[in-house]
Amino acid sequence: MPNHPTERDTYGAHAVLLYSLFDAITPGYTVHPQYPVGRDTIHFVITFALTTKASPVFSVEVKPPSHITTASKRKAADEQMRSRFPELRDQIRIPTLHGMSAMGSMVCFYEMETATGQISPDDTDWNLDIMTPVGWQKLMAVIFHIKTMVDALP
Repeated sequence: MPNHPTERDTYGAHAVLLYSLFDAITPGYTVHPQYPVGRDTIHFVITFALTTKASPVFSVEVKPPSHITTASKRKAADEQMRSRFPELRDQIRIPTLHGMSAMGSMVCFYEMETATGQISPDDTDWNLDIMTPVGWQKLMAVIFHIKTMVDALP
């Protein structure tokens, strides 16, 4: 990784992580880089094929690690995540859509209740590092919740 990594420099690491977490080489889950929403794209969306239609189950936005130190860039990333969720709402087939905004290994997790459109958390601080045991446990809990919801689908 370069000394001052850009957004694009971190895509590979996030893609490998997502492919491994969702067993994307087996039928069902698919990792979509640059998933289109409206006039823009989401960096990664994981979908699960439900009959003939794929449904988003996890959304990931990636920013350069350097953005973590700038309040305005963290705020912009938060606003971007909150604007993306409603754009996906009519495609979601599980009760909760999870998302993650990543600035290097520092992350903030989001969720939207599909029925109400309510997005949480209310506060964001990107203080969770997925390279630490606590951060990794949180990520794995989110992945477990997603897979549990998918398994419960008819």
